[in-house]
Amino acid sequence: VKAKYWGHMPETATNSAGVEFRRPLLAAEMTSNSGTYSYNNETWPLVTIANTQKAGATGCDAQYQPLLNDLQTLYGDNPNSAIGTAFGWPVGAGKSWLAVDQETGTGYYQYLRLDTGAKGRSSSTSVTGAQVCLVEPHTSTPASITLTSTAMDSAKNAAVVEKGSAMPLTVTVKDSSGNPVANVGFTLSRGDSKNRAGTVVTDGDVAADAGADDLMLKALTPASASQSMTTTGIVFTGTTGSDGTATFTLNQDKSLGLKTPLTVKLTDNTTLHASLDVIFMVLTSPDTDKALFWGNMADTTSVNGKTLHRPWLQAELLSGVTPVFTNGVHTNNEYWAMAHTVDNTKWDIAKQCGSLSKAPDNNDLLTLYHSISSLGWPTQGYPYLSKSTSSGGMYCGVDENTRSQNCAIKPASSAGYATCVD
Repeated sequence: VKAKYWGHMPETATNSAGVEFRRPLLAAEMTSNSGTYSYNNETWPLVTIANTQKAGATGCDAQYQPLLNDLQTLYGDNPNSAIGTAFGWPVGAGKSWLAVDQETGTGYYQYLRLDTGAKGRSSSTSVTGAQVCLVEPHTSTPASITLTSTAMDSAKNAAVVEKGSAMPLTVTVKDSSGNPVANVGFTLSRGDSKNRAGTVVTDGDVAADAGADDLMLKALTPASASQSMTTTGIVFTGTTGSDGTATFTLNQDKSLGLKTPLTVKLTDNTTLHASLDVIFMVLTSPDTDKALFWGNMADTTSVNGKTLHRPWLQAELLSGVTPVFTNGVHTNNEYWAMAHTVDNTKWDIAKQCGSLSKAPDNNDLLTLYHSISSLGWPTQGYPYLSKSTSSGGMYCGVDENTRSQNCAIKPASSAGYATCVD
């Protein structure tokens, strides 16, 4: 028995928000203190703010120390000195009762007079005050939310995966000390999908590409769920798990090579938010800022021991040149440059490769047929040009769709795709 006198002070008190407090400890119930005061014939301890931050140094550690709002609610329920009347606490001694949370903006430490409701604050941890503890640990206050992916591409400042692949996503909520906060509600929403040129895209040019911007979100932890996110108005609502995170996968399986912004916000504090751009790449667009869509087309391939470079986009043509076709050839959502084999006035192999000798021969193009579909290189409408000559001043080329040879290529008038050999 630590009390000097017989009493019936309640062991707990609960405020109107449901926060339950233990009664204040007597000085004799503490292993150490930073001073004492007497009130109603008993001796009560004082503690420093510095010691409240040290495990085991006071009556309770930080997770059991009340927030300022917890104390203010208790005072509001029992104004003036009613806390002393109702529960017998030594509030009439005029001490300030310490809160665990710091003032927003200044970071000052906070405390409250439980006899007057007067709030105080200080930048010093040497300040002493009275202490009361909670029955249950309080939930940490979220201070940050992040949306991250292990598929992050720093060069593109976005998370990037191939079309058809699942993109991993993690939402993390932490408090001001960097500790994870469990059971926090959040929302995840999407913006418009755009191509690499910055144009909003919802559907493709053909019926098969309808819903090209549709996203499928699958929640993995702490609970599994699926959410089809076909429009910007659809919002996923989730909660962090015991580790302060929620994990997902995201797919855009009809993507044409689009970038989409995602945003997460705390449900109870929407000023805390984070964004992440996600890109689903297609094989049929090269990875260049000249492309209309986001892609991962291979720039080169090995053919018969030679390194062969892909055809050029129309936008990659050098300024001041005369193209074979003003707008190029539109295939797989990109505009590709056409070339002639030999042409002094328009774009030809020598202008693209440096000389005609750096073009592939016909055997190279016949071999290319076996791998071109896996490369994503364009094949529609025109042959690939070679340096191999035919009769009558003609050249040969290969239709890479069918592997059929065409050795009636007119050097200055038959258009085709130009590739270059290192």
